[in-house]
Amino acid sequence: QRRHRHAQIGCAGHLAENAAEADLLRYAQTEDFIKFGFEPEFVGRLPVRVVLDKLSVEDLYQILKQSEGSVIRQYEASFRAFGFDVIFADEGLHAIAEKAAAENTGARGLLTVCEHVLREFKYELPSSAIRQFVVTRGLVENPAADLPRLLRDSADEQRQLARQCVQDWARRF
Repeated sequence: QRRHRHAQIGCAGHLAENAAEADLLRYAQTEDFIKFGFEPEFVGRLPVRVVLDKLSVEDLYQILKQSEGSVIRQYEASFRAFGFDVIFADEGLHAIAEKAAAENTGARGLLTVCEHVLREFKYELPSSAIRQFVVTRGLVENPAADLPRLLRDSADEQRQLARQCVQDWARRF
């Protein structure tokens, strides 16, 4: 920051621009790392230095939505292997992206959030009668409350379906 911020004095002088802290890394040179305290031998072994920009919520959402190896595709395949479908609503994807952005670990945060949100669903749903569920914002924000509701509603639906089958059989009989 000291090297980059230079101002001239006198009539022809101009004030130094204050670069944002994230932008300063773009101007880092070998001498800066050495002055900061790194050994020259270590810095010399880093032939390429790259600055990465932080991913926004919209960037993370696009990764979820469009990337070929997206974590949601992996979860869809995993749940399908157990015989039921998971549907990711756009609002749910945005909620996942928001939580991942708060993790501040880039795209890897998407996996962390999905695992936290869907872990119990992976263990509880295969032994239930549920064949499909939708990942909404509410589910992402409070999966511990949504799973019991989903299981309870599924049991009610099963009872109603069985009741309807018995009534149809009685009518035909």
